Amino acid sequence: MDAFLFSIAPNDLENLMLDAYSMKDIEHAPNLQQQIDLGKLWPVLDQVLSQHSSASLSLHDLIYAEYPISEHPKLKPVARYNPAVHVMELTQALEQISTEDLQKYCRQHRPTSDVAQLLGDNTAELDQAELTLLLTQLKSFYRNAMQQNHAVISLIAENLRPKRLI
Repeated sequence: MDAFLFSIAPNDLENLMLDAYSMKDIEHAPNLQQQIDLGKLWPVLDQVLSQHSSASLSLHDLIYAEYPISEHPKLKPVARYNPAVHVMELTQALEQISTEDLQKYCRQHRPTSDVAQLLGDNTAELDQAELTLLLTQLKSFYRNAMQQNHAVISLIAENLRPKRLI
């Protein structure tokens, strides 16, 4: 599964909600402002974020978003959005999560396989570095969306990322 987030002005989101009938309509909407590709480790980041949720705020919404963009069967499960007010709440909560919190999570869930240790498998360290970068990028993305009073669109589906560039 691929996951992308887009920021968009609230009025443009309303128009998109009325006009979008497919993923392509959303992906290629002319008024999308900012975009972030959440890479291959976004499900792990979602687990970390979800651990910091409170009774009144689900940080799961940072990636999956709260509301469906459309009731259309093709779009409802894969295209969702957070309104600008929710973006502000999520951004404030996201700023409280540190890279140390992420590193602690990674240490607790690090593979302890003897074979991996003998082979010098460094994928855990690479994954931790990628997760740290992803958290930093996600914070920046949401901070910018909040400053511009934008909503955030979440697209999560198979084959969103191009297979090859040329």
